[in-house]
Amino acid sequence: MRVTFEELQVLLSVLIEDGEMKLEVEPYKTGYKIKVIDSCEYSYELDGDSIDSGCDCIIVTLHVNEEGFINVIDNGFDLFTKANKNRVIYIASLIGTELIGDDWKE
Repeated sequence: MRVTFEELQVLLSVLIEDGEMKLEVEPYKTGYKIKVIDSCEYSYELDGDSIDSGCDCIIVTLHVNEEGFINVIDNGFDLFTKANKNRVIYIASLIGTELIGDDWKE
């Protein structure tokens, strides 16, 4: 499968449960790492004061080689169970996907 970075974002958006998706791209060894982050903002009250806070959770990290192919995926699922089986299979199906274009590397 060949996809643009924008198309990859759509494919990954199904992984976000609570917040907003953020992608962080950084050079790594002989390629790149793309971290898929579920970012949440929330407020709570403590001793009468309203406190704004947030939480970022790395869902998966895609390792992309120099040619733009996803060749390894680190996952945040810990254990594979019946409950997350379909999600794990979906993520694994992205291995071998080629990212076309260079705009995502910037």
